[in-house]
Amino acid sequence: MIRDKGGFNVVLDRKTIFESRGMEIGLRGKKFSYEGNHASADSIQELLEEGLAPVPIYSLIRGMAVSSHEEAEIFGGGDGLAERITAFDPEGIMGKRGSTYVLDIQNGGLFVRDHERMRIAVLQSQLTKEALQISQKEVNLVLDAINRKDYKALNEIVKGQVFVFSGNYQEFLEASSERAFLGGGMYPRCKLLSTYIVVRTIDEARNVPSGSLPIDSLRKNQDLIIASGGRDNNENMLAAAKKFSWKQFGSNHDGYKNKNCGYGLKFSPRGQWGLTSSSPYIGNFVGVSPAARDAFYLRYLTGPLEKKIMTELSFGIPLYEGKNRKTNFY
Repeated sequence: MIRDKGGFNVVLDRKTIFESRGMEIGLRGKKFSYEGNHASADSIQELLEEGLAPVPIYSLIRGMAVSSHEEAEIFGGGDGLAERITAFDPEGIMGKRGSTYVLDIQNGGLFVRDHERMRIAVLQSQLTKEALQISQKEVNLVLDAINRKDYKALNEIVKGQVFVFSGNYQEFLEASSERAFLGGGMYPRCKLLSTYIVVRTIDEARNVPSGSLPIDSLRKNQDLIIASGGRDNNENMLAAAKKFSWKQFGSNHDGYKNKNCGYGLKFSPRGQWGLTSSSPYIGNFVGVSPAARDAFYLRYLTGPLEKKIMTELSFGIPLYEGKNRKTNFY
């Protein structure tokens, strides 16, 4: 059952051009909202059929950081192209036999783009507390590629875009401190290209507090930092939460009790929800026009050509206006 089909009203990013005139351009996404059996599968299927690209969680977090309170309320929350998988390693591919790891995948996944797989999982009861079950063979394939640091293989497995990182949390902190980390390692201004996987032991992941927590306590929260694409992006998001006068913000996990299972991830700029697991029965995937995305991030345009691109690709409805400032959105 379809619940809502809105327009391009999800703020993903904005930047200033023509500084002397105080002019901004922005990038927006479209949310596809469904409820009912296999709603998540229906949501991602329609998004892909419209020719849009599903956005990663770090893009939704970036959007909150540059949104007004009103824009954040209009968005409400949505699913991103991301997964969190509890992976059992009986053979010791990654080290000690019988270890369990938590894999955070951003801008890709084993199943999140595969609407048929998600739909079948619901219809054939291949879920464990709403998490999709993953075979040991598939888990071993991922762990082996991670262990070998085979980025090409990992990108194919998770159907990513530009694979830039696989490693543990400390290595991730170092890698994500680079300005171009989210731009595929090439484009410092881009925030939508990179695919990465962060690997944690199950004890490390379980030590991260879960629930609606005081904002200042979340500055070192591993779950939010991983989903944000680094410390600085998490700080910008938390600054926005404070700007919205929230005292707490959500960062949630299920305790990772079930082996070889995976959830999609969703993000809400409303404080009590924040980052949490998605449900197969509620679909709210957000997509972006690839042409608009590339025009916004990858073309360094000025003058008449910039105006031409804006005229052709902007939807022309400003979502934010301030003193001497107007935002045109791609």
